[in-house]
Amino acid sequence: VLTEVALDVRLDPSQNAQWYYQRYNKLKTAQRVLVEQIQETKEEIEYLEEVLTLLENSDDAQSIETIRSELVAQGIIRGKVPKKEKQKKLTALTFYTSEGFEVLVGRSSLQNDQLTTKIASKKDYWFHTKVIPGSHVILRTEGKEPGEASLLEAAQIAAYYSKARQSGNVPVDYTLVKNVSKPSGAKPGMVIYVQYKTIFVTPSAENVKSMAQV
Repeated sequence: VLTEVALDVRLDPSQNAQWYYQRYNKLKTAQRVLVEQIQETKEEIEYLEEVLTLLENSDDAQSIETIRSELVAQGIIRGKVPKKEKQKKLTALTFYTSEGFEVLVGRSSLQNDQLTTKIASKKDYWFHTKVIPGSHVILRTEGKEPGEASLLEAAQIAAYYSKARQSGNVPVDYTLVKNVSKPSGAKPGMVIYVQYKTIFVTPSAENVKSMAQV
C-alpha cells in the first residue's frame, strides 16, 4: 500500500526526513508518558477507593484518625501528621474461627501493608475481595492446615470488611502469604498475588460478630 506524505517545499529531502523523524520521536515520547499517567491515575483511584471503603467500615475514632494521617502523609489532603510518639498504635481487628484459628483484619492501608508484609507468616493465608476494595485479612495457621470451615469463615470476614458488605455471593480470593507481594513504589495496601483460589460467600454481621475476640 502506497502512502502519500506531504513535504515542506522549503526543505530538501534529507531535511524533510529529519523533520518527520523528530516528530515521530516526540509523539512516541508523548504516548509513553500518557500511558504512564493513565496507569498512575488508575492506581490512585484504586487506592482512594480502598481508603474510602476502610473509612466507611470504621466505627471508631482511632481508625478514622489513622487513615486521615495516612492521607496527609501521602499528600492527598492537607494537615499535620502527628509525631510517632504521640500516635496511638492501631491494632488489627481480631477474630477466631470455629476451629480456633486466629484471623486478623487491617483497619487502614498502612496496617494492611504491615499485616501482609511484616506480621503474617509465609504459611498463613491471605484473603481479599476480588476486584473489590476492602481490608487485607490474614488467617494465621501456626504451621497447621486450616479446614474448609476456617477458610469459609475467613472469607466471610473479608467480604464483610469490604465495599461488598451489603452484597450477596461475594467473590473472595485467597492464597498463601508467600504468594503475595508489594510492587516497588506502590501505594499502601496495594499488592499483587498469584496461585490463588476464589470462594463465594455472603457476608453476615451476625456471623462475623460471633467470631469477634472477646
